[in-house]
Amino acid sequence: MAASSSIFLIAVLACLVISANTLKCWYGTSVYHNLKQIVCPPGNDLCLKEHCMGKRDHRGFIGSRCASKALCDRRYYEDAFVTCNNFYCCHGDLCNGVHHG
Repeated sequence: MAASSSIFLIAVLACLVISANTLKCWYGTSVYHNLKQIVCPPGNDLCLKEHCMGKRDHRGFIGSRCASKALCDRRYYEDAFVTCNNFYCCHGDLCNGVHHG
């Protein structure tokens, strides 16, 4: 009896861990017109919208994606290809949709 209840408890906990992050955000850019809904990976608990500038072509675009609180707090992102700022971060499914500028 104790063994079967332990197995049941482990199964329930595993389901809770797997389904812990079900936040959905928009993902894509205004350049590629590839906006789609995705489920955010663990650790990314906010939806982000950012204004970016390409370093090579100096083309501006708006990006949407999942983000961590640490990234949202920085309000700036840069890599070899882009510089992004003017972050809009929010809680809630699809809150970084096209209606936010």
